[in-house]
Amino acid sequence: MSESRHDASERPSSGRAPSLAPCTALGWVAVCAAGLGAIAWLTLPVIAGLVGDANPSLSSGAMITGMVLLVGAAVFNVIALALLKERSVLNIVAAAVAIPALLLVLMLALGGFFNGWF
Repeated sequence: MSESRHDASERPSSGRAPSLAPCTALGWVAVCAAGLGAIAWLTLPVIAGLVGDANPSLSSGAMITGMVLLVGAAVFNVIALALLKERSVLNIVAAAVAIPALLLVLMLALGGFFNGWF
């Protein structure tokens, strides 16, 4: 009688071991876009605050630029994690930063739009 036993070491895998760095090009694009989006949202409001009185359209441009970077980062991270099965630590951290930041920025932008800030 043949019994089928499964050890913990015989788990089905996606073909790749988890790693620190992404294995695909889109994974790297997602990580870089998340980094640029985070840096943009730290620096662009400061720049817009310093020169916003002289050039009011710069404030709106800074918010739109930061939002575009965060939307790209969130989309690339979702594609890398869901479709490409990218399970690197950097991609998971980038998604954990980019997606909540995007939701926060979208709430701020919609609130500002409906309040008449733009």
